[in-house]
Formats: sequence, structure tokens, C-alpha cells
Amino acid sequence: MTLKPADGAALAVPIGRRTAMNRHSAIEGMLLWRSSI
Repeated sequence: MTLKPADGAALAVPIGRRTAMNRHSAIEGMLLWRSSI
């Protein structure tokens, strides 16, 4: 089974979206934590 560039792109999209969501929620958590002090 060989991976074509299109397969890599299809895999990278949901992974990138998930990491972006995690980064966004981490930033939101930091802002909430900082504002609660």
C-alpha cells in the first residue's frame, strides 16, 4: 500500500484541524485562568 500525495493531504486536514482546535482551547483556557486571578 503506497500513500499518494492526495492521501497525505486528506489525512493532514483533520489532523491539522484537531491541533488547531486544541491550541485554540488552550489559549482560551489561559485567558480564562489569567482573568480569574
